[in-house]
Amino acid sequence: MLRAAMRAYGASLVGYTELTQEHRDHVIFSYEKGDSNNEKYIGTDVPVTAARPIVFENVAKAYETTEKLVIPNVPLWEIALSTQGSNELWRSSGTLLGGFANSNTFYNCGNLHASTYNFLRYLGYQLIGTIGNDARYVGSEGGAAIMAGLGEASRQKLYTLTPEYGAPGRLYGVLTDLPLEPTHPIDAGIYRFCHSCQKCADHCPPQVISKEKEP
Repeated sequence: MLRAAMRAYGASLVGYTELTQEHRDHVIFSYEKGDSNNEKYIGTDVPVTAARPIVFENVAKAYETTEKLVIPNVPLWEIALSTQGSNELWRSSGTLLGGFANSNTFYNCGNLHASTYNFLRYLGYQLIGTIGNDARYVGSEGGAAIMAGLGEASRQKLYTLTPEYGAPGRLYGVLTDLPLEPTHPIDAGIYRFCHSCQKCADHCPPQVISKEKEP
């Protein structure tokens, strides 16, 4: 039901994973990005009001203050989702059409977030995190996508590759206390193919992508 609703709101792929202790330790962030990349913080410590710590507390509902984001210490599930870009337009990277392929993945995020938030709220559950604003992410969207079976890791590391769409698109991860049947990690041979295909590394302008046989 939730997947059908989110696809109607604009999501392309939707999967779920239970928030285990290992997931908390390795996928959930310790701090939000916030305003931490502002140039005024170069060479100085970033205050907690600019990049608030993300903490778990024994409360029923998530809340936030100017100095922290609080996730309730209750059973939670992570929703992994993507919004899709155009493969054809991505091939025009560096042009106006290529720029549209990138920006178009963000256009519906506000509606997608608000609609999903209200859908869960009307059912009596909560949505924790933000779809579409990386300053407010609560965890690694790529890690969530892999754990939920949306795709696999890649040599390039930034992108999670999906069988349906490849790399184009945006990934997001948000939390909910609505019990969900987990979808599971996949092995479509994508990451194994990355072991021998080095096209992204060969064509990387600064040559910073690993060329190891096991990236």
